[in-house]
Amino acid sequence: GCSSAGGRAAAAASGAAEIVVSGCGNESINGTYRRDGERDGVPCYRHAAASWTIERDTDRSAGEAVSEWCICDDYGFESHCFVKVAGDLPPAAGWACSPAVCTGHPPSLSGAVAAAAGEAAAAG
Repeated sequence: GCSSAGGRAAAAASGAAEIVVSGCGNESINGTYRRDGERDGVPCYRHAAASWTIERDTDRSAGEAVSEWCICDDYGFESHCFVKVAGDLPPAAGWACSPAVCTGHPPSLSGAVAAAAGEAAAAG
């Protein structure tokens, strides 16, 4: 049989494979993203039906590491949506759209995302 020890961690790990993006003014960005390996030492994600990707990018050029999560076209240089936060998972909220390329409302994320403080119990 299966031991229940570590089952919760395994469930959390397997649950970390998908992110759902919704509410973005750029409709094509909305949808389901699946785990697509790692970039910057943390998981990255690719849209199930389009070329959009979610990744964390850390800029160390200023001597101090500055990280942001971004939604790009196939891991491209230009961020369409971004949020300046360092965590190991993209946050559910706090996203902004880059005015030059993404107009309208910024997205919110659900699924394998970093829970906002005080919201962990409300997941699901």
